[in-house]
Amino acid sequence: MFFKKGEVDKALEKYGFGGLFLSCLTIKEEGDKFSFLRLASNILLNMAACLLKKEESLPAGHLCTVVLEFNLEDVKELVQQLS
Repeated sequence: MFFKKGEVDKALEKYGFGGLFLSCLTIKEEGDKFSFLRLASNILLNMAACLLKKEESLPAGHLCTVVLEFNLEDVKELVQQLS
């Protein structure tokens, strides 16, 4: 919602809270790992999009690299989300 309104700093703050919350979780079930990685990837990609709006391409690139380390098959999705 904040990103769509152009309130990039507020969007980054909310995505940061989401990432912090995820870092506190413990994944016990094998089936939950995919969901966790998908959610974490989406948060990081959204943060990267915010950083690109702020013309901060280097940290955005670092976040995208982390996403690609999760799953190299995400390249197509990564490109679509950042376009």
